[in-house]
This record gives sequence, structure tokens and C-alpha cells, in this order.
Amino acid sequence: CAVIASVLIGRTVTPQDCVKVLMALKQARIAEQNSPEHMKDLAGYTDILNQVECAETNKKEMFT
Repeated sequence: CAVIASVLIGRTVTPQDCVKVLMALKQARIAEQNSPEHMKDLAGYTDILNQVECAETNKKEMFT
């Protein structure tokens, strides 16, 4: 997702950026129609963001 988005908009897009965009879209859907399924999806995106950020932190720590 991040590589494709980077090519499309001509600037670097991080995996975190991609997840945050998906979270924003889900929040817009929740504002229009709140459903348990949308809330589960948002919780899942939050978990994914946390995993990506932890992986980035671990990768940086390995090389310092």
C-alpha cells in the first residue's frame, strides 16, 4: 500500500500513513452509520498501526 501510494502521489508514504488513512475513512463511515462491525474494523486498524510502529521501533533499535 505504502509503495503504491508513494508512486501515485509522488512523495514518500509510510505504512503508518496508509493505516491512518484507513482509520480516517472508517471514522467517516462510523459518523454516517455507526455499527459494531465498523467499530471492530477501527479497533483492528488501531492494532495494525501499533504493530507497524512497534516493528519500526524494533528495526531502528537493531541498527543503533
